[in-house]
Amino acid sequence: MKKSVTVVFALLFLLVLGVYLYLENETQETKIQEVAIQQEEMQLLSLPEGDRITYLKIQKAAGGEKIILSCEGGESWRIEYPVSYPADAMIASGLVTALTMSYKVQKLKPEKGWEEYGLKEPSLKISLRTQKNAKERSLSFGENSPIGNFVYARWDEEKEFFLVSEELNDAFQQSLYTLRDKSVFHADSKQVSKIHLKLNDGEYELTKNKDKWFWMEPIPILGEFISDADREPILEAVQNLRVKEFIDQPFLDEAKFGFGASNRFVTIWQDDKEQTLEIGSEAEIKEAFYTRREKQESPYLISSSKLNALFETVKAATDKALAKAALSGSGMVDADKFEKEQPSLVSAPAPKGTTSVSVFSAPKG
Repeated sequence: MKKSVTVVFALLFLLVLGVYLYLENETQETKIQEVAIQQEEMQLLSLPEGDRITYLKIQKAAGGEKIILSCEGGESWRIEYPVSYPADAMIASGLVTALTMSYKVQKLKPEKGWEEYGLKEPSLKISLRTQKNAKERSLSFGENSPIGNFVYARWDEEKEFFLVSEELNDAFQQSLYTLRDKSVFHADSKQVSKIHLKLNDGEYELTKNKDKWFWMEPIPILGEFISDADREPILEAVQNLRVKEFIDQPFLDEAKFGFGASNRFVTIWQDDKEQTLEIGSEAEIKEAFYTRREKQESPYLISSSKLNALFETVKAATDKALAKAALSGSGMVDADKFEKEQPSLVSAPAPKGTTSVSVFSAPKG
């Protein structure tokens, strides 16, 4: 009798334990689902799986600056208004990520008119479209909240409004210049296969052959090997060229900007595709040169210091190669031993009191 009672109680215990574990598991799943629902409700912009933002319109205050960006058709982000130009990919992608990763801090119901929250005439309005939804949605930003670093915001089609972080509002306060791609050459330095410079004092060319670089111009050093120490600063100087200022003009006066007459060019090759930069006259007040890419109507300014850094780096490497070739050719010093035996002749600093002279113009005086 006692044994059977024990067995019954044991079975009851296991049954109760099973029910408890089942209910506990259900409770945990319910809590997880509730948290997921709350997170989705508080997410600023929830997109279906596989969907993405393909259009952004940034409108600053009523009558303020308006910028439209688009990557419809799976292409890279471009600025469509007020100019047509490639956008800075990192910044454009960052804005999209900011929208999709941000959360509403607190939901609110308006107790007064929208003007009380700065939402009747918003200081910033972001309109967007997605790949799967061509209907435009607009997010308005109003005044700062009196408590915390938050801003009032609302989706225009919704009756409620909410608080978002100031950082999100600040992220979209970008100027047209900031949003534009300021790269001069679009190429990975590891994939560049040739660089050619045509300057006032001659032409320079270095080319890559089976992971090694050689001089092709000037002729006296044709076929001379270029070490990594000489090549890498040149590639770095090319990559450092950035647009300092864009000049958006509907018609290009070549004479005004010094194009055509100067015949100064920088060309790079990547996968047999060339990119050429034409250099015009100097805008001395702005310490920059007028430049343009071939077949590109609007010129832009590139810092004089950046351009001269490139040309001086190339010139220094050329002079070094010429010196080695001359000494090797005369039998004075073996070219392979030149750097080891005479490092001071190769890398000696400029004498004190001397100044760097632009390769574009003759020294004054």
